[in-house]
Amino acid sequence: MSAPARPKRYSSEIKRAACEALLPQVKQWLGDGHKSDEDTLRDLIRAADEEAYRFARRLDDEYWSPDADLVEILGGFDTYTPHKKAVEAWVIEHGVAITQAVGDIVTLRSQKARIVAFCPETAEIIAQPLLSDDHDYGTNGGWVHATEDAQPGTAPSVSEERP
Repeated sequence: MSAPARPKRYSSEIKRAACEALLPQVKQWLGDGHKSDEDTLRDLIRAADEEAYRFARRLDDEYWSPDADLVEILGGFDTYTPHKKAVEAWVIEHGVAITQAVGDIVTLRSQKARIVAFCPETAEIIAQPLLSDDHDYGTNGGWVHATEDAQPGTAPSVSEERP
């Protein structure tokens, strides 16, 4: 039996968790006697945007009166942290493991790449493209991808190796 799909960074659950993290500061900004937590959260989720000014403008459409202080609070909107936690829980719950090895050649982004490192807690691989893409990834840097996204590759010919 295979695991269900990996949690998506912009899913409604992740967006909700990111807005819940903002809720205490937003409630403080709103002051006493304003909307209920659930109503405030609903507005935040509907308006959520990674760019704080756009986020505030969308709240303005919900009859809020955003100011610079609110924009600063909204600048803390972060889907990365709740997404990482959700993926880590998913990896544990479903026993997802990396099946590739460092040095393996895989196909990612329609290109051959060599695996250089792992993030086992999120079941992600780090791979460097075999053909130069004008980035210096160092020894262990590169593209970060879910292990399930990597298709087995074949050993490259000499002309396909990075210079």
